[in-house]
Amino acid sequence: DVADYLEGLKLHPRSFNNHHRMLGTFFRFCQTRGWLSTHVNLLSSVERRSGSGSEIEIFTPVELRALLAAAPPHVASCLAIQAFAGVRTAELLRLSWHDLERRGGHIEITAKQAKTAARRLIPILPNLAAWLRVASHNDAEWVWPHSSDSYYEAQKLAASKAGFAWRANA
Repeated sequence: DVADYLEGLKLHPRSFNNHHRMLGTFFRFCQTRGWLSTHVNLLSSVERRSGSGSEIEIFTPVELRALLAAAPPHVASCLAIQAFAGVRTAELLRLSWHDLERRGGHIEITAKQAKTAARRLIPILPNLAAWLRVASHNDAEWVWPHSSDSYYEAQKLAASKAGFAWRANA
């Protein structure tokens, strides 16, 4: 059942291994409580997967200029935050405008927002500061106040208008 459950998730190797590890931790917890026999290893038939994550791709300055020019202002400000501050998409989707304003000259990514669960302060360099000065957020609380799917679609549409396809993990 455990093997079928993990296979049914259709995960990439790293996510699969993370789930495998969490289940192992949970099963050991159950064993220490006496809820599961210590003679049973529910993961014995499930092997970890090998494989590297996808390469991070970087847009050239010419491509980035075209992408920012083709994107509507609210999308361009998000793309600028990612391009000039290195903010991951998942982190951007959890950012409020307050996170960009709270620590003068820095973007604060709290441990809860970060992929690595470690707080980061990212300097707002002059090129990003210029984009943020013209960014209109109309008193929105969130930098991207819509669904994550709509942001991914907005990225693809901006790239298409700029004359190229959006790259995976760019």
